[in-house]
Amino acid sequence: MNASGIDYEAVFQALPSAVALFTTDLVYADVNEAFLSSMGHTRDQVVGRYLWAAFPDDPKDAAVSGMRKLQDSLRWVAVTGNAMP
Repeated sequence: MNASGIDYEAVFQALPSAVALFTTDLVYADVNEAFLSSMGHTRDQVVGRYLWAAFPDDPKDAAVSGMRKLQDSLRWVAVTGNAMP
């Protein structure tokens, strides 16, 4: 609870949409229950781990590069404050 009396952690966890919070190094700082449910992971499998470590590309298929592209895009946003061109 904070000074306003709103329990922001409870609100975050109760949001109906999947939400993830990252550090600037792309480590999961927290995720809500909707995120865990939609991804089929537990909190221990996600929080405290790098984005690409929690959800890696398929190492058996070099053509799968979605996570690498997402990682590049998020790093670009963190550095520039803008979406990738």
